[in-house]
Amino acid sequence: MLILSKRARPINSRNSWDLGPDEQRPNISSRLARSMNYDKVSLRRLGIHPNRDNGALEEDHSRMKHLFLCLLLNGIFTPATFSNEVVKFAIGEYPPYTSSRHSNARILEVLVRAAFKQQGIDVEYGYYPWKRSYALAKNGDVDGTFPWLKNSGRLQDFYIGDQEIYQDQGVYWHLRSTPFDWSTDEDLRKYKFGVTVGYTRTQEFYNTLGIKAESEVTEESNFKKLLAGRIDVYRTSKVVGTYLVDSLFSAKSRNRFVFHPKVSDSSLFFILFSKKTDRGKRLEREFSIGLAKLKASGRYQKIIQGLDYYREKVAPIERPDKK
Repeated sequence: MLILSKRARPINSRNSWDLGPDEQRPNISSRLARSMNYDKVSLRRLGIHPNRDNGALEEDHSRMKHLFLCLLLNGIFTPATFSNEVVKFAIGEYPPYTSSRHSNARILEVLVRAAFKQQGIDVEYGYYPWKRSYALAKNGDVDGTFPWLKNSGRLQDFYIGDQEIYQDQGVYWHLRSTPFDWSTDEDLRKYKFGVTVGYTRTQEFYNTLGIKAESEVTEESNFKKLLAGRIDVYRTSKVVGTYLVDSLFSAKSRNRFVFHPKVSDSSLFFILFSKKTDRGKRLEREFSIGLAKLKASGRYQKIIQGLDYYREKVAPIERPDKK
């Protein structure tokens, strides 16, 4: 049995084949040596020279093939060493689209994972408050974050594709007992709004329009404040609002919530890929290709069918002031 000295350092998570345009591509022997994490001294003892010129590769390549088979037979090396590339996202709590707590409320996580799988890329998720998720992606600590709306400010810091992940509708939620109605932003100034930290519509956004608003860290807190009468209105997705009302409250309390039938905005959800990493643009292209494949195969529709329950259940209820 061959005994090779192994370096006491972790394997770099970066794929050895994932090289930028300005990096020199090493020869095959060097790549295999790095991926198996064995030092050059041990390889030279076997007659293999990782730094030899490409013209002398044929003999080294043959030796590496024999070494590979030997290590495989002895259980030292497995094909899993050459694992798929991994893309890492920072996301937050936004069920039923994303969730760290509810396994049945991760529709967009499933969708993004499936799209990258089409391209042979694995996905890992880290869950944080939305404001921190955004900062981690912007700083390049992770590859990206989703779901977010596209705007000119975000385009400065992120690569954002042309095709959205999903399209949703935003509405104003309130209690059945609140005589809420609106047509223009002017009509909203008589109400007190709830805001979730890190979301597109911030407290400053409403204040600029002359609308009173209070911030909370989570959407759950805003719905609880709505029920307690501490705020009058909360704007969020029809789907997300329905999920939260169903999950948080008793049947009696759920019946107290309604939303205005006028849609406040159409929300196109995108992935934001960081410009601070060396692979952001490529990952954006890989996802776009994978998403197109999902749609062409019909797999995309099957995944988002998991939202049908919430879309069908979300129906505007006649408001008291309209009776």
